[in-house]
Amino acid sequence: AAVFAGLGLAATTDYTAASLVVAGVFLGSAGWWAILALGAGWLRGRIRPGFIRAVNVVSGIAILGFAGWQLAALLR
Repeated sequence: AAVFAGLGLAATTDYTAASLVVAGVFLGSAGWWAILALGAGWLRGRIRPGFIRAVNVVSGIAILGFAGWQLAALLR
């Protein structure tokens, strides 16, 4: 919504311009996910299970840390 308002598309009925913005966002998102999927597939066979386990543990600790931070902020 902010992109449409920022480009002035909310005030007019220029459907061509709005369609181009939507198509651009869609193609950009699809391209980004394709790059991520290809990169993950390429790295899948090159990363050792021990490293993946370490990343999972660090990620879990980070998530728990953020949860604790939010609980502390809530109870303040």
